[in-house]
Amino acid sequence: MSRILTVFLMSDLYERGCTEDGEPLMHKATSVVVENERGARWAHSHVFLGHELGGEAAHAGAVRLMGNVVKAMAEGRFRPPEFNPHWNVIQPCYGSQAYAGEWRKWSAQSELAEGNYEFNSEREWELREAASQ
Repeated sequence: MSRILTVFLMSDLYERGCTEDGEPLMHKATSVVVENERGARWAHSHVFLGHELGGEAAHAGAVRLMGNVVKAMAEGRFRPPEFNPHWNVIQPCYGSQAYAGEWRKWSAQSELAEGNYEFNSEREWELREAASQ
């Protein structure tokens, strides 16, 4: 059975410093993402940070990496992201099978790992139960 993997770029904005007027300076971070047919996603560990909003050099670097990934896939040299240390699991595609089937578990694991829950033994128990399924 062959797997269908889609490769694309994903961007996010981040704040880095501020102007002399106190306004935030927004920059763009671009990642290469692989998505399988179920909607599960992995982002490459190298994130291209723009020096200014729309930083073209960073975007060009991400496009080059995406091209290398597509070429490796075409030549059969691409290791599945699940077994490749350069790829990190990210939130699945909204509404996909992966989102519906694994989101609760993924969300609980993330919340436990980050400690983003108000300490409550019952809540911790619920999270650990969901993460173990």
